[in-house]
Amino acid sequence: MKDSTVSNRPALLPAPRRNVLTGASRTISADEVSALADALRPWAPHAARRAAELAARLAPAGGASAVTAATDTTLDAEGYYLAVTDDALTLRAADAPGAYWAVTPPALTSTSVRRMR
Repeated sequence: MKDSTVSNRPALLPAPRRNVLTGASRTISADEVSALADALRPWAPHAARRAAELAARLAPAGGASAVTAATDTTLDAEGYYLAVTDDALTLRAADAPGAYWAVTPPALTSTSVRRMR
């Protein structure tokens, strides 16, 4: 019997419906996470607070990319899409709980993951 564990996938909870590993990775800066917190504050205050806490623990990294956060009604309840590329950090969430899951490690710290729940 073969081992069914997959060691090259990040441990994400809740388990994603789909994730795409790009093979690339980069450091997400405190400035980027702070900008994400600001973008979340109007519609997902708990997620914004969580992102601000995470930003306080991150080391600054040179330069910030374009950061966007928005609601996406095509996603299931509590679902989110998170993409980290060389020049952008994009978060789309179905609702405030989805945004919270997106900014809760390990999701946000798994920088090579695009995730849709």
